[in-house]
Amino acid sequence: MWAPSKECQVSFPFYGPSKLSFREAAEFVLREVGQPLRPKEIVRHACEAGILSTSGKTPDQTMKSKLSVDIRRYGSQSTFKRTAPGRFGLREWEAYETYHASPYARKHTETVLVVSQSDVADVVPDQGLTLDPRRIPELTWRSRPYDRSAAEDTESVRQLVTLAAVVVKGDILTFRRSGHNPESRLHHTWATLFGGHLQPKDPHPLFQPSPALFVTVLSQRELEEELRIADDCRLTPLGLIRDDSTRLGRQHLGFVSLLTSEYRIDIEQTSYSLDGQYQPVATVRETHRLDDWSSMVTQHLTEIYGARPR
Repeated sequence: MWAPSKECQVSFPFYGPSKLSFREAAEFVLREVGQPLRPKEIVRHACEAGILSTSGKTPDQTMKSKLSVDIRRYGSQSTFKRTAPGRFGLREWEAYETYHASPYARKHTETVLVVSQSDVADVVPDQGLTLDPRRIPELTWRSRPYDRSAAEDTESVRQLVTLAAVVVKGDILTFRRSGHNPESRLHHTWATLFGGHLQPKDPHPLFQPSPALFVTVLSQRELEEELRIADDCRLTPLGLIRDDSTRLGRQHLGFVSLLTSEYRIDIEQTSYSLDGQYQPVATVRETHRLDDWSSMVTQHLTEIYGARPR
């Protein structure tokens, strides 16, 4: 169950229509305000106007993702443009120049959470998929911030990532990773797992009543950026993946969940995820050459869905 968002208490000086999507709300707010804003400011104004409804813990990050995806997808045809780092405006505003990030900017300049290899061996002694989400809070307690670029150059620590497989009525959502994916070693591979790195700003287990809810809250930010989450979605924690067979596996530890719905969920962040399509869980490993972790999780899901009638 998605955690409820805080209700807005401040009234806004303009009248807003009924609830809108993030993109629609951004366009409405920018037109009313008449100047570029940061995603957090757009969300605040939209919330105060009563035109945006979100159950996410980080709606400003979701807004930033939605606008960034729109700009990447439609280019000069996008309604939006960047006018400065972290600031968005309407493309039709000729008074504001379009900001382009330097192509020489350092990649992956971000801080992620990692755990030492000794802690991994202590909490998750077995390789493969360990179906016990109760161990996830323990690993998060032991985690510490680390520069992502530095983490890619060492095997002394493992980067923590949240992952979720999407299953709708026995079909699993597959996709092909694009060449723009931050992890170059996974370019153009087929996968069934959505998610990303844990960051220091993510929730701490101290403030969550149960391991299951903690995993749900951890996964929410990345899933809302990558997928068009439906109201009936249910996220069920499965466990952890420890894989020592490759360097990529030895550098990461996955917190895995299952996202289910009665209605098909579309991919939102298409710059990283291409050719999204649903395939029967029972046969997807025969029709697609999945990456190791996706294959591992899908094999487990086949035991759950494979014998069920379609």
